[in-house]
Amino acid sequence: MKQILTAFLFSLLFCATALAQATVAGKVTDASGAPLPWVTVTVKGTSNGALTNSSGSYLLTNVPQGATLSFSMVGKITYETPVAGRSTIDVTLNDDALKLENVVVVGYGSMKAKDLTAPITTVDASELVKQVAANPTQALQGKVAGVQITNSGEPGGNPVVRIRGVGSYTGGGVTNEASAPLFVVDGMFYDNINFLNSNDIAELTILKDASASAIYGLKAANGVVLVTTRHGSFNKKPVVTYNGYVGVQTATNMLEMASTSEYAKMLREWDAEVPGVAGILDKSVTLWGGANGTPSTNTDWYKTILRTAPVQDHSLDISGGSETVAYTLGASYFNQEGIMKAANEYQRINTRAKLDAKPYKWLKIGANMILSQSSREASSNSAWQRAYYAPPIIPVYDNDYARTYPKKFTAFDRLDAAFDNGIYSNPAAVAYYGMNEESATQILPSFYGEIDFMDPGKLVLRSSFAQDLTFADGRSYMPKFYASDAHQNLESQISKTSQRYYNYIWDNTVTYTDTYGKHNWTLMGGASMRQENWRTLYGQALGLSSDESQYLYIKAGDPSSSMASDDGYTYNSASYFGRATYGFDGRYLLTFTMRADGTSKYQQKWGYFPSAGAAWVVSKENFMQSVKWVNFLKVRASYGELGNNNVPANAGFTDISSSFVDGGVFGGVYVPGAKISSYYSTLRWESTAETDLGLEIGLLDSRLKVDLDWFRRMSQNTVMSVPIPMTPQTLLKNAGEVLNTGIELTLNWQDRIGKDFRYDINVNMSTLRNEVKTVPGPRIISGTQWATLAQVGEPMYAYYGYKVIGVYQNADEIAANADATAKGLLPGDFIFEDYNHDDEINDKDRQVLGSPLPKFTYGTSINMAYKNWDMSLAMMGVSGNQIVNQKRGSRSTATYSNYEAKFVRERWHGEGTSNSQTSAAGLNRAWNFSVMNSSFVESGSYFRIQNIQVGYTFPRIGRNGPSMRIHVAADRPLTVFNYNGFTPEVANGFDVQTYPLAATYSFGIRITY
Repeated sequence: MKQILTAFLFSLLFCATALAQATVAGKVTDASGAPLPWVTVTVKGTSNGALTNSSGSYLLTNVPQGATLSFSMVGKITYETPVAGRSTIDVTLNDDALKLENVVVVGYGSMKAKDLTAPITTVDASELVKQVAANPTQALQGKVAGVQITNSGEPGGNPVVRIRGVGSYTGGGVTNEASAPLFVVDGMFYDNINFLNSNDIAELTILKDASASAIYGLKAANGVVLVTTRHGSFNKKPVVTYNGYVGVQTATNMLEMASTSEYAKMLREWDAEVPGVAGILDKSVTLWGGANGTPSTNTDWYKTILRTAPVQDHSLDISGGSETVAYTLGASYFNQEGIMKAANEYQRINTRAKLDAKPYKWLKIGANMILSQSSREASSNSAWQRAYYAPPIIPVYDNDYARTYPKKFTAFDRLDAAFDNGIYSNPAAVAYYGMNEESATQILPSFYGEIDFMDPGKLVLRSSFAQDLTFADGRSYMPKFYASDAHQNLESQISKTSQRYYNYIWDNTVTYTDTYGKHNWTLMGGASMRQENWRTLYGQALGLSSDESQYLYIKAGDPSSSMASDDGYTYNSASYFGRATYGFDGRYLLTFTMRADGTSKYQQKWGYFPSAGAAWVVSKENFMQSVKWVNFLKVRASYGELGNNNVPANAGFTDISSSFVDGGVFGGVYVPGAKISSYYSTLRWESTAETDLGLEIGLLDSRLKVDLDWFRRMSQNTVMSVPIPMTPQTLLKNAGEVLNTGIELTLNWQDRIGKDFRYDINVNMSTLRNEVKTVPGPRIISGTQWATLAQVGEPMYAYYGYKVIGVYQNADEIAANADATAKGLLPGDFIFEDYNHDDEINDKDRQVLGSPLPKFTYGTSINMAYKNWDMSLAMMGVSGNQIVNQKRGSRSTATYSNYEAKFVRERWHGEGTSNSQTSAAGLNRAWNFSVMNSSFVESGSYFRIQNIQVGYTFPRIGRNGPSMRIHVAADRPLTVFNYNGFTPEVANGFDVQTYPLAATYSFGIRITY
């Protein structure tokens, strides 16, 4: 009887269990009724889940009757519903136009967008892959308010990234690395992300203000770019994706130079004042032909060194996962040839693998490995400068001249001894001769483990370890050749560089998340250890016996010419950090962050970087419920402090001087002497304090989203070159303050017309005011002819020189000006403004002429889709910055240079012909070109169509067949600007030999199976 009763009880328990577990099925659609594939359906609080198929259907087994189902998908608002005994649950997911439910990656964690108290911007990976880009950062251009990207056309060239202006003077002008943001890829710190393919990236987040960046401490003073690489998904069938394109690059906005007839006209006008200079025209006719004193040669030197170049990118990704394992494997190949007709090319092969595993409910572990191998042949960029100066009356080749070898490039000095100057070297020869190769292998492993001690996600301990192992090698070789007396190499020479980077970061964090009623909070604390190691070995030799690659070794050179050197550093750092977030009813939000950083780099070992942020979700208040057209309204405020350790560890030098008092009389004879002086300064971190006020609004059924921010960023202890009293020397010291302020506005409109047409429009714009607040002394002037100024009230790196207010039209105007008469000026010379009104033009009349920093940047993107067709258009621009046309101002070393066609049209050639440009002769007089003046300072503003893409997605072949999308695209097909150069993107503001950007036309295909 006892056994029968026990069996009966077990039967009841089994039946109860069976009744408590059910199967739930259903269909998920969008607002128009269209099925949604790849929606994640999970039993909330468990790992039990499934994905909808191509028809939007799903099936879940073993679902407890009291469970809640969660339906989530990128771009849709997450929906949760209780099972409540139902076996069929159909769901409609609405567009998350405001993306409030999106999970945003922040430092050492993630948060929902609606809970943020700081201006954090996430760029979808789909936006990055729309553009042809060697470096994913290039594709950010024009997409984020407050982020300025300056690109280079050189294959493999790194863009200059600036977030909310610049605040450091440490070397390199606007392009100096001390003003660069921190890049964090899967937890590892980097200076750039040139080792990544855009297809490697899952999401990219930009932390713009100090309160968001403070969790990264001393590395984050200029903002942070967080990159998460692609990862697999649990409970997902394997998906194979190929994504690739091929394209061609072609130069646009070619700088128009004077033709032979125009050049001859300029020389003859100059000859009227300086007889004899036009004689080279006759010499050209004698050497290479012509008639009536006009050479027959008409060489367009820019066209000579330009070509149409191919570019291609191919990537393959396999991802998926089971209930306990998620994985992704990928490989990519990128190749870009340069538009310079020379050996310049960049290629990169990437492989990656990422594995996440949940062996137990309380344990999650993972590993990620990226292997990047790149090679680059760098061009001789000075060829661009030579092409600007080269006269059109000289041919590219001269087979009748025996001295040139191995190729018969024309020797410019054959025309005239004046061309025996390196600045005039044959541009084609400069581009052709020489080898400059770079290669790099980066091994980027990272590992992590997470332990859930309590309910899922409540108390999580995470430990992660990331490394950067980089092996970079360079080889430069110059063969024996003769192209002219000024451009020759009589003995072959080779140099090699081998660099090694060994860097690691070990992070440990513990995060506690909980709720109580309407209260919710998250507490995170952590510690980090970091080490940076750099080693380099350099060697060179002369007199190699052959140009063949198998002989290009230092050992193959003359032993007596060989030399070697090595260098390196090691920096250690330790950090402790914490963050607390609190929310009440989703209305009131607080965030506090603190980081303490210790480093071996400075005498000042420790720095402390606090931040705080608060937000009020006004739209959740009762008084807003009747305002139906406002769907979301949040007000934010934040403050944070950061350090910048991208400045040198210390500065100093030894100076030897000699004067009469340094000697002495010995044995009745005066013996000269010398004095040795040592100058040394201990540098410490630059620091940044930033305030941000923000507003987020969702309007009109969430179709319109508005983000508005005002920021004030003060850079303190800025390192500057300070003059040493009583000496001509300068020394780096923490001595300045720089203020950046601005407004950032982002608008997004997303809507559909009918069932089949969807579109969204994104607009971003930002202003920037950069102002020096403190400098040692009244001002600091850097440079001589090309001077920049640091002065209170002016922007950093302001151009400093004379303002042109006109051109002397006749002798009477000169005679009426005693200073002009004394200086021997002539009609056709510039009139400089007498800034201090003392009737004399001298150094005291110099003034600020402009700045390389734009005052206004903007970008727009439009995305449309109709059935299987899609189209996107991206535009961007900058305004308010200036560029120094240094090429035109360098005629002191190139008096026979060619002329810009624009100058020929606008030059002064008689009374009343021009009041903005000198005469042909005047352009070669020291008064007009030997000092910085406003005639060389031109507007750097431009508008560009950044990208146009049209695509078509083919219907799937069968239920489980592959999907395929093809597209055609144009990158940078149109750029509108007034600057007289190839491109207005001149990173440091001084255009001497900028590699021009190209337009790219491509065809691409994506296949998913």
